[in-house]
Amino acid sequence: MVGELAPDAVFHSPVADYEGRERIGAVLTAVTQVVAVPQPSRLIQGSDETLLAFTAELEGSAGDGVLLATGELDRAISELTLMVRPLATLLDAVDRMKVLLGVAGPARIEQDELPGRFEGADHGAGVSFFLARTPPGRGPSLHRHPYEETFVVHEGRLNFTVDDQTIEAGAGQIVIAPPGSAHKFVNVGDAPAHLTNIHPRPRMSQEDLE
Repeated sequence: MVGELAPDAVFHSPVADYEGRERIGAVLTAVTQVVAVPQPSRLIQGSDETLLAFTAELEGSAGDGVLLATGELDRAISELTLMVRPLATLLDAVDRMKVLLGVAGPARIEQDELPGRFEGADHGAGVSFFLARTPPGRGPSLHRHPYEETFVVHEGRLNFTVDDQTIEAGAGQIVIAPPGSAHKFVNVGDAPAHLTNIHPRPRMSQEDLE
């Protein structure tokens, strides 16, 4: 397909828009690594557009999509558009394509933005976390996750509730809330507490209990 593209062709992918035959060639290579064994289900050809509907496995999940090619008949393709569903499958595919295409760059959380949330999936990483600065007497309400949450305390003094346990932790200490456990914490010191809350998943998932 790359040889059929115009030199200044544009590709609208689920990750971003790309211009130029060479750049699009690299993107299509990444697409073939994410979309496994596409099976055409319908082909519609017009005078200046061709639409291909297909089903495929995307990062191990079933999905379907549409590839629309625009260009006059027997002329180079000037525009490509790729659409994929369902949303969950698309997000997984986009995360993988970002890594393959080198889209994910350095992430930065400014001190005045704390608590800062880092979703690994947005940066091609398999882990997420919060950088938290919690005022005295404050903390999150009771909640749980389908995975363990690891708290690394950098400064301050905190009381953690993990199911029926109460754990006091200070600077340099680590508290782990097991998967499915009801947990929360409160700053029991007289200065802001600084901690990192680690979620071992590309995207965080939380059930609030109060």
